[in-house]
Amino acid sequence: TARNFLFNVKKGKFNGKVLLDSWINANLYIGGEIKNLAKENKLQINLKRAKLGYFSIKRLVLKNIKKLALDSVVVNGQVITVNLGKVLVTSTKK
Repeated sequence: TARNFLFNVKKGKFNGKVLLDSWINANLYIGGEIKNLAKENKLQINLKRAKLGYFSIKRLVLKNIKKLALDSVVVNGQVITVNLGKVLVTSTKK
């Protein structure tokens, strides 16, 4: 279960927090920068922080996003690039 979800985006920066209730109760924190590359129809997310309690899970998060092998998502270092053109085309073909 997740509760107390907070997410803010302001001037290209984002941060968020959610309390995860399970066999351990821990806060999940995320933060970084986001850019809309309108000419390229892409969204670029620079994930600077992902923590579960005191532990950094940034590498784990990035690795799992990369492991999904989505055509519209590319992970390069800590930068996640989403090709919005591919997302929209894929979702409308169903």
